[in-house]
Amino acid sequence: MEHEPQEVTSLAGDEGGVWRVVTQGSSHILDLDAKTVTRIPGSGRPATFNDCV
Repeated sequence: MEHEPQEVTSLAGDEGGVWRVVTQGSSHILDLDAKTVTRIPGSGRPATFNDCV
């Protein structure tokens, strides 16, 4: 089941699941249960060691 995207402005510290955080130039996929982060660089952004291209 897919959920509608929601804008979140603060966290309580006990969240789980998979979150997509959009910054000015890239997206970041945070899997709080697996404790992983993947950065998806935006157009013209340099790659880093944890990127998904």
